[in-house]
Amino acid sequence: MTGYPRHNVPAFGKPSAPLWKRSPAGIASLAIVLFFSGCGTGQTDRSSALVVPSLNIESSEKWTGLKPDESVVAEVNGIPIPAGRFRKALDDAGAGADPREILKGLLAEEVLAQDAVAADPAYGRVPSEAYSRILVSRMIEDRFEDRFQPKDIPLEDLEKLFRIPVVRGRYNHLEIYVVQDYQWICCNGTPRDCGSVQSEACFAEGKAAIDAVYQTLKDLDPDSEDIPLILDDLRQSAPRLSYQEYEFSFDPKTGKQKGRRIFDDNVVAAVISVSPGHFAGKVKSAFGWHIPFLKTKLPAVHKDLSDPKVREEVAVFFHSRFQQRRFLDALAELIPVMKFRFLAPMYKNHEPKKPPAY
Repeated sequence: MTGYPRHNVPAFGKPSAPLWKRSPAGIASLAIVLFFSGCGTGQTDRSSALVVPSLNIESSEKWTGLKPDESVVAEVNGIPIPAGRFRKALDDAGAGADPREILKGLLAEEVLAQDAVAADPAYGRVPSEAYSRILVSRMIEDRFEDRFQPKDIPLEDLEKLFRIPVVRGRYNHLEIYVVQDYQWICCNGTPRDCGSVQSEACFAEGKAAIDAVYQTLKDLDPDSEDIPLILDDLRQSAPRLSYQEYEFSFDPKTGKQKGRRIFDDNVVAAVISVSPGHFAGKVKSAFGWHIPFLKTKLPAVHKDLSDPKVREEVAVFFHSRFQQRRFLDALAELIPVMKFRFLAPMYKNHEPKKPPAY
């Protein structure tokens, strides 16, 4: 999104990771406590105590994954390797993989697994606490990632986002000109200030100085990224020279600027007359002298959420925000959230919950 105006276009950066991923020791651990320790009540229903599975070497589906009526491609000590596992390994390896090498790898894995369990019967028995964390992690992934994709965000939620000016401006704006401007400023633009003897002398001095600066720039022909870097060198011959970068919106139908900031008409007329990557010459404004450089010109865009691509882009960018909201909403139904002060700002619209009876 580089080059979009700060006042018209959102700074779409890298979406943040879901809240439970950014704070696994906080939110995710909290969820584990909620689901498996009675939500802090100190009571646990022993009739529904967690049963931790253990691994046993056997030819059933529990160990092999072999489905009913599924073919077998090989055996290790009488334990079958199902065709489905072989096909998955081939798919994971990608095109061009040698099926014989893939099968050898599966056989080696099976040998290692059998030897490990046979050597230590406790191998593979996951501690109850660790297994609880695994279950909660998988539950979170399933509920808030696998089963909640960007396309699942309700349109009414996207419409709320689209009403934010900085979001709407990304898809609905006039022509936008991004300008890098060397300036020799003499007054504030009012007739009283700019008509003073001092201002008139400044304008006269600035004309000669800006002529010299413009000639130097034509000789150097700097790239856009170098323009602000050479300011100090240029000031040696033009001590009042300054630099500013800005952007303005322009409506070619009416020939007028639009937006919260309106710039000098002479500068605007010079800028819109050149193509991106060029200086617009020497310009006298109501404030002083300018040498504007057109960094970027963005064409007018008029789109809204009726465009499937707009809906998709907005949904993808804000997906993690909605994941976090769904996750916190789920927690709000389970716990007395007001006890967790670090979560309080996220629950302004929720009534405090009493501890549930598990």
